[in-house]
Amino acid sequence: MDALIFPKERLWLLLGLLFVLTVCTTLRLPGLPVGVGELGLALTGLVSVFLLRRRILPALRQYRVLAGLWGIYLVSLAVAGGFSAVAGRLSAGWLHDVMAFCFAIGTAFLLLLLVGDSRRNMRHFALGFVGVALAFSCFAFLLVIVDYLIGKPVLSPAFLANGWWYGRFNAWAADPNQWALLLLVAGMLLVLLAERLRPVLLVLLLWLFLEVRSDAAVMGLLAFMLVYAGIVYYRQPALRRQALTVFMIFLAVFATFRLVADKLPPSPVLRAVGAVAGVAPTEKMLKKRKGMLEKGNRLFVGNGADKLNQRITLWGNSIKAWRHSPVVGLGPGAYSGVTRPLQNTESHNLYLQILVNTGVVGLLAALGFVIWLVRSLWRTPETAPWIAALAGLLVQGVGQYLMRHPVFWVLIVLLVWQAQHACGNGPAAADADTAAAAGA
Repeated sequence: MDALIFPKERLWLLLGLLFVLTVCTTLRLPGLPVGVGELGLALTGLVSVFLLRRRILPALRQYRVLAGLWGIYLVSLAVAGGFSAVAGRLSAGWLHDVMAFCFAIGTAFLLLLLVGDSRRNMRHFALGFVGVALAFSCFAFLLVIVDYLIGKPVLSPAFLANGWWYGRFNAWAADPNQWALLLLVAGMLLVLLAERLRPVLLVLLLWLFLEVRSDAAVMGLLAFMLVYAGIVYYRQPALRRQALTVFMIFLAVFATFRLVADKLPPSPVLRAVGAVAGVAPTEKMLKKRKGMLEKGNRLFVGNGADKLNQRITLWGNSIKAWRHSPVVGLGPGAYSGVTRPLQNTESHNLYLQILVNTGVVGLLAALGFVIWLVRSLWRTPETAPWIAALAGLLVQGVGQYLMRHPVFWVLIVLLVWQAQHACGNGPAAADADTAAAAGA
């Protein structure tokens, strides 16, 4: 490997690590809503603004569609928040919501500044991000397996929600859905950027992803697989075999997980030896397993009708809240509720949350951005498969609100980068980078 390129690859790996650490909410500083990832990105941003200050305005002009979306959203939040404050219905969590959103889009713009127009930079960062996410997940799950083997929940409770072994795998995140978003983005990037398909890595990542047991994320991944296979079939015939392989691996891993994961005996290796010898699990063990599964850990079953009914109630109350200010919304924060609207509860739906926060103005801006992104990516066969990643993210948004998470904007930034180069608004730096490296 070229000695001049190697240090840069290390830096991109470090940047990927910082973005992954923003999802590791269990590792945040005591008593503070920030951790090493947030502090590292903030410091990187300050240094980058000083060193790359001349690139800021050109970058805003080059990525004006994304910058325009951010501008419209922030202005809508400010106007709607002012009206809600006067009316006395501003959400209690409005400040946290604004700070989280501003930090997320700030780190996204930082990524655009650092990547520039270099395809190599974009690729190095994305693969470094995927590698770090997979490494963190594997280490946490390894500790879960060790506890299962010794038969005592010593370390695994820190990485599981809703119980030991049969709980949802949340790894280093306090909310399993955050880790599901991380692995969804990592999995899609692995498929889109891999020059040669590595089935072992894909199977490992898919299994860890399914262990999180997020129905919305799984539906998002399924949407990605279907759209990816369809686009590749029509736009990139040379990759048809790879697309078919990816889809078959997904189906095989999902079927195996459903057949095996919840069927494993609730006993460690020592008790498994007894099971092989014909000793059945005790009644206490079977009761424990049944209780774990009834807590809502199974894919597509979850808490049964209760979970779905609760989401439907939240969505309905979000619409009732939106009717108070349909044009510009109610401003930052949460406005849904379990029994009625305006109870400071999130909608658990990306589109309804945008509608409630920024009204029809914000929702139309987001819709226009998506249309531009799809049309731009469709222009070339090389960028068309990235539409599948957007589809996966949008489907996951049906069950979760994603716009506060930096990882959500990592994928959006990579999609915008691809779209800009598909439109010819950015120099095709890949060949230039390769030529420069060869000349060096």
